[in-house]
Amino acid sequence: MTAAGRPLKNYTRGPVTTFLRVLGPLISAIGVVYITISFVALPATVPTHAGIGGEADSFGPRWSVWVLAGVWLALQSGIAFLAAKPQLFNYPTPVTTVNSQRLYREGERLIVWLGITVAVTFAGLTLSIFDAPGSALTVLGLVATFAVTIIGIVRITRAS
Repeated sequence: MTAAGRPLKNYTRGPVTTFLRVLGPLISAIGVVYITISFVALPATVPTHAGIGGEADSFGPRWSVWVLAGVWLALQSGIAFLAAKPQLFNYPTPVTTVNSQRLYREGERLIVWLGITVAVTFAGLTLSIFDAPGSALTVLGLVATFAVTIIGIVRITRAS
């Protein structure tokens, strides 16, 4: 069945998912506001990459923080859009009227949780650029991305 022929979404979203749908974009908005307010305090050259130990090993111009902010906002916007359209996702099993709402709910949960991991990762990157301790947050976000993806796929498979 194509996405156009699938049943419409009509499940009830849980309170945690509802909260996280707001939290991811909120963290991103706070991060971009922080970048905007603190931009003038940045040196002419800022770290643009860190090695495995968290030490900066590549540098770029101050304006490169706007690239980070733009990518962050684009990802969060795309995630928010996708989370609202779980009937468009590719699922590992056929979507039927019997399993559609379970699949849609788990698909939305997966995308919403990925939005949180993206927000945490970018928050860590932003802190690191501003010489604040952000490496642990970045690593946590990246590890959580893999964990959330695996857990989400397992839950979607079980929902089938």
